[in-house]
Amino acid sequence: PKFTKTQHVFFSYVAEKNGDGEGVLLFTFQIEKGWRLYGLSQKKDCPLKTTFTFFPTDKYELIGKMAEPYPTKAVDSKLKMDVFYYENTVTFVQKLKLTPGGPTGRGEVTYIIGKDGEPEKPVKQNIGYIIM
Repeated sequence: PKFTKTQHVFFSYVAEKNGDGEGVLLFTFQIEKGWRLYGLSQKKDCPLKTTFTFFPTDKYELIGKMAEPYPTKAVDSKLKMDVFYYENTVTFVQKLKLTPGGPTGRGEVTYIIGKDGEPEKPVKQNIGYIIM
């Protein structure tokens, strides 16, 4: 696994082959107590979200959307809308269809954490992986 420690979050990811020409990318966030990581699925106009970008390659194709566990929902008093977030630990999973030739890829994740309803600035992490 590859990992990064940023303020209030320990981010790690691993790429695995799971047979039948498929693989998975597992992205795990361990979140410091009292903090929250905003989820992938937010209302269209909500600025508080985690996003993953996978740069195009002929080494694999994404299968479906990234899977995320059911988040906690709360009303953000400043945005006046529901927001979805995680506390403690969360793992996001992206399935891949692999092509022959040693699948590798790159991308980035942008995430926002917050405490007591006050979000921090977005954090952008580059990701690079080889599926064994």
